[in-house]
Amino acid sequence: MTIQSPTTSSWQENSVIAKVSSEYVTEAAKLSPINSTNLGISGLDDQLDDYSLAHAEKSAKLLRDSIAKITSATALNDFDRIARDVALERMHSYLELHDSREAYVLQM
Repeated sequence: MTIQSPTTSSWQENSVIAKVSSEYVTEAAKLSPINSTNLGISGLDDQLDDYSLAHAEKSAKLLRDSIAKITSATALNDFDRIARDVALERMHSYLELHDSREAYVLQM
């Protein structure tokens, strides 16, 4: 049995989940030039990350806003549902790390 994925024009253009996910990647890239470069996103390779707590709060706000938008969206099909579930799992994981403050503890 062959499973064919729908074409981009058939559902992704109408997907709130795909739109919010794409917007999240774009905005998160701006907040972390180092990760952007590692992911092959060009244009920020001459910059470094801001490691201040204030900047970390900006990233957390982006996560919270994106989680809220994706959670309230209705999946259009199984592909969209899987994309939603994966995006939410990753975003919640990143937010839990932020909220734990473990990433900001200085090791001595």
